Order: sequence, then C-alpha cells, then structure tokens
Amino acid sequence: MDLKSENLDNFWIITISGMMDTLNAKQAEDEILSLDLGNIKGMILELGGLSYISSSGIRVFIRVHQHLKKSGLPFGLCSLQPFIYNLLDIADLTGSFLIYADLETAKADIA
Repeated sequence: MDLKSENLDNFWIITISGMMDTLNAKQAEDEILSLDLGNIKGMILELGGLSYISSSGIRVFIRVHQHLKKSGLPFGLCSLQPFIYNLLDIADLTGSFLIYADLETAKADIA
C-alpha cells in the first residue's frame, strides 16, 4: 500500500493505492489520524489506485469518518474502483460516506 497526504486548497487529500489489508491498515489509520485538522475544510480519500481492501481497511474508513465527524468536518471518498464500491455496498456503508466520482466533484460539493 502507498499512502500520500497533501493539503490542497485547505482539504486533506489522502491518496491510497495498492492493497489495504490487515498488514498495513493500522499504519494507514495512524498516519491519517495524526494529520492536523486545524484550518481545513474536510478530508477526501482518493482511492482510484486502491486495488484491494479487507475488512481492516474498511474499518479505517469508519474510524477516520468518526474522527472527522467529532471535529465537525466532512469526509468523502472518491474515485472508487467498482470492486471497492461493491464491498462498501455489501457492508451497507455506501450511505454512511460521501462518495464521489472524482476529486474535483468531491472538493466542489464539500466546500
């Protein structure tokens, strides 16, 4: 798994690619939750390069969402591969997250 974070236009954009599973989900969660939430409009996970996710990875999404919600900040997912979207749908989580086709749409809606 490769995880990159950047503050772009006062949004934390977290780009995750590769495979997120039991072996690296905790590392991803710790890295994301350690980001400074001051002076940002929200956080978006850009997942176009995410090829696989386990239940541990889905749990990361849930925990990050809860963390942002406590801070009153929006949290969105974008550029999901159909496989990832289907897993979230099966887990009945698609209604729990703001999900967007691409990063620009996510930024425009969340702003």
